[in-house]
Amino acid sequence: MTDSPAIQRRVGTAATFSAAMLSGLGRQPALDRFTERRTDDPSIALVDAWSAVLDVLTFYSERLANEGYLPTATESSSVNELAHAVGYQPARGRASATLLAFTLEEAIGAPLLVPIPVGTKVSSMPGPGQVPQNYETVEPLDARPAWNAIAARTRSVQHIGPGARSAYVEGLRADLSIGDAVLLVGSERENSDTAGEWAFRMLSGVELLPALGSTRLSWSEPLGATTPDPTDAGLFVLRRRAGVFGANAPDYRLIQNAAARPTAVQVTAVQAARPVTLPPIGNEILVPPGRPPTVPTTGDWPGWTVVVPGGADNVVDLDGLYPTATVGSWAVLSLAGVPEPYRVQAVSETSRTDYALTSRVDRLTLRGPSIRTRFSDNVRETSVWVGSELLALAEVPNPRPVQGDRIELARPIPTVEAGRTVVVRGPHPLIQVADGVRGLTVTPDQGTSLVLHAGELLEVAAPAVDNADGSITWSTTRGTVTAQAYQLVSVRPANDAEIFTEVATTAGPTADALVFAVGLSGCYDRESVRVSANIASATHGETRSQVLGSGNASTPYQTFKLSQTPLTYVAAPGGSIVSTLQVRVDGRLWTEVSQLFGTGPADEVYTSRADADGVTTVGFGDGLTGARLPTGTNNVTATYRIGTGLVGRVDAGQLTLPMSRPLGMKAVINPSATGLAADPEPADSVRANAPRAALTLDRVVSLQDVEDFAGAVAGIGKAHATRLWDGRRLIVHLTVTGTAGQDIDDQALQDLTTALLGAGDERMPLVVDRAERLFVPVAAIVFVAAGYDQTTVLAGVRSELGTALAIDVRDLAQPLTIGDILLAAHRVPGVEAVNVTDPVADVPALPARMSAGQALPAQIVALAANGLAVS
Repeated sequence: MTDSPAIQRRVGTAATFSAAMLSGLGRQPALDRFTERRTDDPSIALVDAWSAVLDVLTFYSERLANEGYLPTATESSSVNELAHAVGYQPARGRASATLLAFTLEEAIGAPLLVPIPVGTKVSSMPGPGQVPQNYETVEPLDARPAWNAIAARTRSVQHIGPGARSAYVEGLRADLSIGDAVLLVGSERENSDTAGEWAFRMLSGVELLPALGSTRLSWSEPLGATTPDPTDAGLFVLRRRAGVFGANAPDYRLIQNAAARPTAVQVTAVQAARPVTLPPIGNEILVPPGRPPTVPTTGDWPGWTVVVPGGADNVVDLDGLYPTATVGSWAVLSLAGVPEPYRVQAVSETSRTDYALTSRVDRLTLRGPSIRTRFSDNVRETSVWVGSELLALAEVPNPRPVQGDRIELARPIPTVEAGRTVVVRGPHPLIQVADGVRGLTVTPDQGTSLVLHAGELLEVAAPAVDNADGSITWSTTRGTVTAQAYQLVSVRPANDAEIFTEVATTAGPTADALVFAVGLSGCYDRESVRVSANIASATHGETRSQVLGSGNASTPYQTFKLSQTPLTYVAAPGGSIVSTLQVRVDGRLWTEVSQLFGTGPADEVYTSRADADGVTTVGFGDGLTGARLPTGTNNVTATYRIGTGLVGRVDAGQLTLPMSRPLGMKAVINPSATGLAADPEPADSVRANAPRAALTLDRVVSLQDVEDFAGAVAGIGKAHATRLWDGRRLIVHLTVTGTAGQDIDDQALQDLTTALLGAGDERMPLVVDRAERLFVPVAAIVFVAAGYDQTTVLAGVRSELGTALAIDVRDLAQPLTIGDILLAAHRVPGVEAVNVTDPVADVPALPARMSAGQALPAQIVALAANGLAVS
């Protein structure tokens, strides 16, 4: 094999042959007298004719020599035959695949189960300059109306945490008012006298919310760091404020004995054991007869205590009757603004006479810390709240995004079985810095942290992470933010916000939630996200049926041609590309093989091969290598699909025209753009890939093998393999790009990974990732040489730069240099000088690398769409 661009095998041309023959005429003695050399002479015309014949013969001799080698062959048939000689099968294209989401009728009387058969055809709504493309489902689907657009549960039981200043309760509670007390009690305090968390606040606001069917209760002082979760125990309102019996007793120093006139005793501050506050009648204290003239220093009565005198430590008499103080309810005693909750164990009505008071009161036996120790004789200063009522916490808008491996549903649906493919669609969540919040910062991937101010909006780009301290780390488009839940509030995205799509697989049957086998990679706004479970796979192409002809058992190697082109090839599980052709003989399905060699005389097999024009020929055996066709009339039939390649790719939302409509089907759409596609492999690609396939020998061992194997897969444009250390071991990292600038979908990456592991060591630590694409604008000022048309030259520069800087021309990890731009521009005749104004410096493109323990793919730098400015 030669490496030359062309083999020089011609021994001459028409001119050299003519000159040689004319020269030979003069050397023949018999022709000494023949001196005619005019071209119109018949003899000279004969020389010219043979010169032309020899010119043609040598031309085709040279062409035949060139067609015998891959580097020099130009005919597609030659290239393909040479590739077949080394066992390489040129890729015949790849039809794009997608998922179709079916919407069913939900009206009363509509079927609850609609079977969508294989082969259901859907056509695209073409855009400007496009033609309709047909797709057909490749799997059966049992669809249900309830699975059309499954909504996430947008409301949840609220979790009132540290810093909270409000709570939502069910119903429109007009009976609650500002000044009522609320008590939050954790389950531990429910079951303990002293342990456990609780919080006590006075209501500063009561807001009725008819739209939500709930009431918002607010308080001024935010909850502390040890706030209990009321969903674990309860939130109570205490609307009756009471006092301890005796709290309204008269000042002991002003008591007068009604039976005897008291005598006045003159007391000075010097006579008192300690300074006293004299009563308002001057310097006289009234002392009843028979009592020693002791000097009370306060208005408290002798034996004055909060608890009942002579009773247990936790028995308290209230200052009246309070019917709402019941057994099992909560009571809160407060001294100097410091509250303490108690559980009411017993309630009895009693008559109490003391401290110059007589009243019927409620006697409470309370469970909790010692009241005698805690409140002592502070009868007047102790306040009591009783009559607790458990408030039902309302479901409130859930501010957390949809993420992870579980979505709680808005309403129960028919059970979604395990292994079902669903599509999750919705915008990214928006979060806003809450009013009054200060000190939050956002840390970009590169650069310094920036201070966030109240009201600033952030778009969440990745799942949020809950931290051990109760804070949440948000990954936004501006960087990373860590904040408490109350510091950032959820904001609904705009109606025209960008919609993101993700495919997931269910993990188990459930009716009130969707559980996924693998957690979602993205996160979505809870109110806007929708999940479609009426999903079926479809591929580009349209089914055709054809009678190929009649079998003849006496004829070996019978062949038939398909009448329509191009034959559709689709990706199969395991990463291979297979034909949609099915051949039946006498109604029995035969098997397609790549070659007849190695098959037996009874093997019902056939081969298919496409020529340079895309016409497919089906061939059968001779009875030794592959069975002969049995004799029959029109007994050889074929079913296949036509349509393949890049022309079949459509954008999200274009496949909306059902060509067949099963009963109950309302609409259909492709939620995302169609997947990887490829045209039949061109000759240049075959030249490059055929030798590589021969070198790999259908096995993958070295890094070069990995690259060669991946590069030969239909739809893969470039591949770059390297080894990276992940901290524990060396891994093989493969970065790939799609042909014609296509973005490689997740399914194509998975298929490629499966195929590589199948051809190599299944234990090989392999990571396959799509390239990180960097698109940059280019601006240049072109100076046109004198005598050239400026418009023509500038148009040529734009065309040349657009071609040279296109993504399918650039290599992985190849920097975009100023020199690349200058070189491309100067290829255009008439360019005298070029001043590149953007970019101002070379743009680097990094290879695959490790960063923060994560393998990052190689970068590819190319010209941005509509990013070329030439003047």
